[in-house]
Amino acid sequence: MTIDTVSLSVSNQGVTMGTCELCITTDSALNSIVTVQHNNGALVRFVSCDRCARAARRIVAAIGSDSQLSQVVLDPSPSPTYPKAVPRPRLRRKPRVHTSEMLLEVPNHLIIDEDGRDYLVQVSGGRRSDGMWVGWLEFVQVGTLKIRRTGQETTQPDRDALLYWASGHRPAYFEGAFERAR
Repeated sequence: MTIDTVSLSVSNQGVTMGTCELCITTDSALNSIVTVQHNNGALVRFVSCDRCARAARRIVAAIGSDSQLSQVVLDPSPSPTYPKAVPRPRLRRKPRVHTSEMLLEVPNHLIIDEDGRDYLVQVSGGRRSDGMWVGWLEFVQVGTLKIRRTGQETTQPDRDALLYWASGHRPAYFEGAFERAR
């Protein structure tokens, strides 16, 4: 067992735009440098966004000015590699319509995701302020309120045309739309 003592500090820098090296948020205003210095002299600097810098400052405050962070390494072998974090897709917003409605539930066709969860396929739509109708697909996870939604899939002149569009799809279309949905 070895003990690696490190010190942590945060310093301000001029604001630049880029990717935070701590939270990996793109297009961030980068205004700080978080520095980790090991007792062996190794130094690591991370250009960070304001949120990460504030978090690091809270850690520095919690350990106090006379203390240092310690990491206990039980096995001197290299650190394990972890899979990259996969951002959780956010539900797409419905297109801007006066009111939306579920136009059609696709009978006898369930979508099954990679984890074996079943989704019902629904075609939804609504009238925009210019009088045109837009449609999108929603995939409702069976037994829950979770929904995956595509962006706008079509624009039609009226509700009847949108219903006609909704009724003309094959299972392969829904499978592809499910991959596009968030």
